Amino acid sequence: MEYSRRFLWRANTVRISRRFQKNSHTMYSMWASMGQLDVAKRFKPFFMSANGGLNDQLNQIVNSFRYCRSAKRNLIIDWNVTGLARPFSVVFDEVVFRGVEIICYENTDLTVLNAASTCPEFLKGKIDVYQSEFPIKPYLESYFDPETGQSTKFDYGASEAELIVHQSSGGGKAAIWAFNFLKIKPAYGDRILTNLFELPDGYAALLLRHTDLKADLPYVFGALKGIVKDTQLLICSDNPIVQQTEKDLLYPSTRLLD
Repeated sequence: MEYSRRFLWRANTVRISRRFQKNSHTMYSMWASMGQLDVAKRFKPFFMSANGGLNDQLNQIVNSFRYCRSAKRNLIIDWNVTGLARPFSVVFDEVVFRGVEIICYENTDLTVLNAASTCPEFLKGKIDVYQSEFPIKPYLESYFDPETGQSTKFDYGASEAELIVHQSSGGGKAAIWAFNFLKIKPAYGDRILTNLFELPDGYAALLLRHTDLKADLPYVFGALKGIVKDTQLLICSDNPIVQQTEKDLLYPSTRLLD
């Protein structure tokens, strides 16, 4: 029996997903990572806020994970600023991978985090309240604290602080490696695979970012209008307003896929 390339690609996707789901992970509590275990086993935390587009976010998570592994720290991920428009813990499970505990920000004790010494020092006691901004001009891959004007980007150097804070954007090829240790909850994994299998042949797809950086929607859809005429079009976006706008800016003959 012959199989289309598309079917084989989807079958491989299922195999890869199942392989990731089979990774065995040992769970430890947040208190353990903050020092409730024996001092010799203590891993200090590394707090990072995922920013930018999805590739940027995943790339920063991978870079932070690699640092945590070498520096013997646990990784706390805050995905509330941009992310998937929902808490990290809703989509991913907490796991331990290669000795690094991946911890959801929502499951941490903020009292403990705020009491810790921090790098950078100006964020001590403000982990749950600080607001950073992104400098559009000049364009830098670094968020900063508007009160002090200091960067919230960690340079991955040595630090004795009890808590390292890192908030930055910046993508790269390493992003795809994040799915070696980000364990998607079964319900979301099943939903993704179901949607992949239900996609028809011959469709076009558009990924459109419209949150922290805004797209000129009339311009984008105006440029695509003729190209996707009489086409089945799948639009993926981080902002629901895109789906509300597209119908008014494209030809009626363009079939929009859910």
